[in-house]
Amino acid sequence: MSLKILDENPLMRGCHDDECLAAALVISAGSVLVSGTIVLAGNTVHWLEYQGTCSDGYLNSAKQLFFESLNKARLIPAT
Repeated sequence: MSLKILDENPLMRGCHDDECLAAALVISAGSVLVSGTIVLAGNTVHWLEYQGTCSDGYLNSAKQLFFESLNKARLIPAT
């Protein structure tokens, strides 16, 4: 996912006073915050899904290394 910025804000058309301009800026800032959070969460979930399910993913590789280290620890005889 990606977040695209539009050049023209439809809320600011026809704003000629400070209160209208302030309201348009608050709404725009809120929209950026909500949209950015959705994009960030979606990209994070996508990354975690890829890393956990693909054989060459980081999480899958780390899991395999961990299991291999456990198996090596069992094979070492106790002294």
